[in-house]
Amino acid sequence: MNKQTYDFKDRRKSSSKPRSFNEKRSDMVVISKANQADLYMWCLTVAISAAIVLVFLTVALVS
Repeated sequence: MNKQTYDFKDRRKSSSKPRSFNEKRSDMVVISKANQADLYMWCLTVAISAAIVLVFLTVALVS
């Protein structure tokens, strides 16, 4: 394989990904430091919030 072709493919591969994809994002650090109870509580909060919004939308559309 030609050296120029290899460099071009390597450069193309690294430039096709966004810079934040290569770095560890701060959000991922927060998630990895959270314990299971916090994650379950967050999921429960999101589910309850979605249910409340769904009820409000249903009531608004029916009336």
